[in-house]
Amino acid sequence: MKHNFLIESVKENLKKYNINNCSILVALSGGADSVCLLHCLITLADEFKLTICAAHVNHMLRGAEATRDENFAKNLCKKYSIPFYCERFNVKEIAEKNKQSIEEAGRDVRYSYFELLRAANSILFIATAHHADDNIETVVMRFVRGSGIHGLSGIPFMNNRHVIRPLLNISKSDILNYINDNGLTYVTDSSNESCEYHRNKIRNVLIPELEQLNPGFKQSLVRNISLYSDTDRYIQEVVQSRFKALATVKKQYIYFLIKDLNSEPDIIKHHLLSLSIQKLADGFTPDSARIFDIERCLSQKNSAVSIGQGISAYVAYNKLYIIKESLADETKYSLNLNGETHILNTGTFICRKVSDFNMKKDRNIVYLNGNALKNKSLYVRFRKDGDYFYPTGFGHKKNLQDFFVDNKVPRFLRDKIPLVLADDDIAWVCANRADERFIAKNKESEIFEIIFTEDI
Repeated sequence: MKHNFLIESVKENLKKYNINNCSILVALSGGADSVCLLHCLITLADEFKLTICAAHVNHMLRGAEATRDENFAKNLCKKYSIPFYCERFNVKEIAEKNKQSIEEAGRDVRYSYFELLRAANSILFIATAHHADDNIETVVMRFVRGSGIHGLSGIPFMNNRHVIRPLLNISKSDILNYINDNGLTYVTDSSNESCEYHRNKIRNVLIPELEQLNPGFKQSLVRNISLYSDTDRYIQEVVQSRFKALATVKKQYIYFLIKDLNSEPDIIKHHLLSLSIQKLADGFTPDSARIFDIERCLSQKNSAVSIGQGISAYVAYNKLYIIKESLADETKYSLNLNGETHILNTGTFICRKVSDFNMKKDRNIVYLNGNALKNKSLYVRFRKDGDYFYPTGFGHKKNLQDFFVDNKVPRFLRDKIPLVLADDDIAWVCANRADERFIAKNKESEIFEIIFTEDI
């Protein structure tokens, strides 16, 4: 075994993150980096009690060359006598359909496929061959894009999606030396030389220019990435604490009182907004420019901004709402009069007949007159044009739209409020107001209690 220091570095990484006695799926492209990673993990398998397998994704972008890579990966796993998984995806078609770049679509299909394999085969980790030069490229790319401190902290060694990167602190040149010293073969992706892709332009053009200005640029940036990471970790601890104190979190949205946000230091406010988007957008980290757009909205009434990834921010009634947009639900759900009904992304309704009238004062509980409900079926649906009801204490019919306006319900939340209907009549606008025609009064002999618990 040659180039022992690289193996020792990988060993230290595995020890540091307590990776042992487990199964690992190696993302195997067939290139030098993934071949090095696979060789290292197989070399250390006995010492760390690792069970190794590998997976290859053919993006169907490079014709015969892509088929060559697939066959190489397959034969390499056969040589090592480890399980091999492979799938083909037409990434160009996927990118066009989802309005993504080729890079984005390729990354999405790879990680989705790897996660599918991991879960289906009870594998603990997915190992990718990201190395120190990849980390540098990522940070430079994020800086150019306008990322904040979180983005500049680089690629994590381990993330919360079971992905590990054992080569992350090892340079590309050291990987190539390891490959050469140990007589390993690999394939070369010709598209890596093309500047058509954003990352390749960073790698092949911008970073060499920066190295001309500062020959120690890479080493300096590696040190700073560590500093950025430590800084980000400290800030995130503070932000998590303030988020718990200030944010109201629902299934499809998060909101803050604007006065609370504006009382925070600018850096904490910035990260509170970023964290809210990450929670709603499945970990997506927005560019700083989008956060600045939201911050500008805070001083304006009834303003809105689209963030991307199906997320929008709205200012209304002295609150900032960050919303995960969704299509209006037009389904009509039957309500169980003697039990529980759950509606996905909305909540749970529990209905029961009560014998004595002991009304609890809770906006999520309503008591309906059993006599008024006779021969009627109960349903749940969401608003539609022309809806009206007779709000308790109001005295006459009122359009639902006008009720929402008068009660300062933001327009972007109105489609998310469930309505309980008796046949075609609104009996309860959940967590808001019941209908005078159906509300229970003390003299009723039969009373139905409905408890609504929102999904959060």
